[in-house]
Order: sequence, then C-alpha cells, then structure tokens
Amino acid sequence: MTTVFRDGFESGNFSAWAGTWFAEGSANVCTVAARYGSQGLRVALPPGRPSGIADIWTHPAGLVECWARFSLRVASFGGSEEDAAHAFILWDSTGAVNTLCGLTLRRHNGIRLHLRYKDLRTGEAFMPPMAGAGGAMITGNEWHLIELYGKADAGNGEVRLFLDGVEVAAATGLVNHLCVVNEMSLVAVNTAGKSGGMTLDLDEVALGLDRQGPLRGFRVYDNRGAGCVDYDSPRSVLDESALAWTSDTLSCPARWRFGVRAFNEFGEEKNLNVATELTLLGSGSPSPAGPNRPTDLAARAAEGGRVELTFAYDSTAEAAACSHFHVYASGATGEVDYTSAIDAVVKDDGGTVTHYSFLADPFADGIARRFAVRAATAGDVEDDGTEFVEAVPDATAPAQPSSLVATVVR
Repeated sequence: MTTVFRDGFESGNFSAWAGTWFAEGSANVCTVAARYGSQGLRVALPPGRPSGIADIWTHPAGLVECWARFSLRVASFGGSEEDAAHAFILWDSTGAVNTLCGLTLRRHNGIRLHLRYKDLRTGEAFMPPMAGAGGAMITGNEWHLIELYGKADAGNGEVRLFLDGVEVAAATGLVNHLCVVNEMSLVAVNTAGKSGGMTLDLDEVALGLDRQGPLRGFRVYDNRGAGCVDYDSPRSVLDESALAWTSDTLSCPARWRFGVRAFNEFGEEKNLNVATELTLLGSGSPSPAGPNRPTDLAARAAEGGRVELTFAYDSTAEAAACSHFHVYASGATGEVDYTSAIDAVVKDDGGTVTHYSFLADPFADGIARRFAVRAATAGDVEDDGTEFVEAVPDATAPAQPSSLVATVVR
C-alpha cells in the first residue's frame, strides 16, 4: 500500500495540512469530532450564509490515479429539500480548475451522497444525477466510511464512490486527462446559494496510489491451513472499531491458526496478539474436541518382521477424554495412511501419564515403514497429530555359522 498523505488529527491542529480558508464557515480540531483516537475535524457552515465556505487542503504531486479514504458524520444538514453542499474534492486547483472526483451531499427525504466529477466533453456532472431519489442514503449523525477512486485519462478515465466498503456510484470512459490531482480539500461549500447550514465531522483521512487501509486498527494473520501463523502477510486489515471478522472460504481438511495484532498510525504493531485455531473436517464442518496427542513415540524392529512401538500419554487438560489409540503405518506411497488403522490400543486408566508398548504384525522384510499413533475418544474423534517414526522390519534370520570347533581350556 502506497500512502501519499494521512492525518488522524491527533496532533490537535492543522500542522499536517498545507493551508486553510474560511469564508463564513469554520473548521476546528476537537474531541467531539473524533471517530478514532481523541481528536477529529469539525467543519461547520452557519445557517443564513449562502456563500459559506470552510476549507483545509494539502498538495499532492500531480496524481493521475489515486484513492482517498475518510470517515464522515453529518452532524447536521439544514435547509430545504434539494439543498446540496460539497464535502470533499480531489482536483486540479490550477488553470481551468478541474475536479477529478468529489463528494456532494443532497437533501431528499433524508441525506443522499453523490459522486461529483468532470468530463471535459460535457463539463461537471454527478452520479447519480442530482434529482429525485438518486444517490446513496446515509444516516444523519452516524459515522460512515467514504472512499473515492479517480483516474485521469484522455478517453478511459473513471471515478468511483464507495460507502462503508460498497460501491454506490461510478462513471467510466471519461475524457478527464486534465483532472490531475494537485489538491485534496476537506471542504464545506453551500451550492446554488443555499443557506441551510451544516456541520460535518471528519476523521482518519488518507490519500494514496492504491486503496487505503485504516490508520489504526487490527491486522488478521493466519497459517494458510498448515503450520505456524505467518505474521509477515496479513490476511485482512480492520479499523479499530471492528469487533468481528469473516474470512473467505477456507480449505479443508486443515488445521487453521489465526492471530490478531493491533497497529498504530505509524504502522507499528506489538509482537503480542490474541490467537485461536480451528480444525476443519473434510466436509468443512468444525472438528469436535479431541484428546491430547501421544508423546515419546519410538519404534524398533522385532523378531519375525514385526515392529514394536512404544509411546506415552498425558491426560492433563484434555479437551476430550481419550478412550483408546489408533496405530497407523505407511503404505505403498511411503506416507502414513491415516484412512485405515492397522490396530487399536486400549487406554490404561492407571494415572495421569501412562505408557504403552505395541507389537505390530509382520511386515515385508527390509522395507522401511513409517508409524504413527493418534489418541481417540470413545466416539473415535482423534487428535490431529502428524508425527511419525520409522523402522525397517527384519524377518531374515542371521546366517548359520559354517563351522564349530570346541577347545578344552584348562
């Protein structure tokens, strides 16, 4: 993710911004406007000021394609039906003053959002058009995530508006190659001389070359279904208000492990996390609770091509009580065949830690075999261990001595 600009207003001032301008309007960093952290931006236009403007801006370096992200709460929006006001602009503030994309609010049976943009063939336009029931509805005095995407091109330009992660408006095939972004404005502007007044709260503003993640929040990591959690590549990034996360489809059967770490506005995270795991059956259903794994597994060749296995079991903190053990061996592929046990061993109830010895039936002579033991409940729910040991069965008796001589020793 390439970020050009970020500000969560935690500095308490406009130090991250290039400038401000107020004409019958105001903008203040204050605690009441914070969605995250302790500070946010409140932009206000009082009623009765039809030419009111409040603007703060920054100057990116000529972006042909970019993403913007910010949190918005419309604390108040007065006036009459069809009154409208601009709230955010990505634009070229020089020369012809061309808007790549922006956000406009309109009153019509509530508050509606419109995507503002410019096509050099037709001039300024809105998507959906500023009439009737068009525009995405938002709830007043509640926080929403706004994302804007824009690309300037001589015939393939496009702009898109997302509300709470869902695309709600788009325009493509635009001639907007002169709409290169050199200014991002958090702005409140009454349009068409309207004077109803409004108050907007904004927080966690970001501008970048690709879709931006939250300024602070949580990173979700996993193990891709095998081994340890990979903390180098997050599976998802959530903002700090998130209380839940839903994955996409997980592979199965597999033992999935997940970890979540918090990060701050500098991208830093502590090497501390909450973690959990989920074992999925081949059907995709969660595996029932199983017993602990056996320990100290060892194997040795015994007479007649047989193999002796020894192992132990510690029942401390079992998720489910062990009833017996399944013994598995490798087949023609050389891998342990967990689909069919070669035998079972009944658990000894003689204490917390118990020890076992098992003598397998004869195997083909001289061919290395792998062996594994899994603990199982009375309902045959096994542990998920994959540890194995190896032994070479020996069914060939040693060579007979060729001669025997007896000598008397005095």
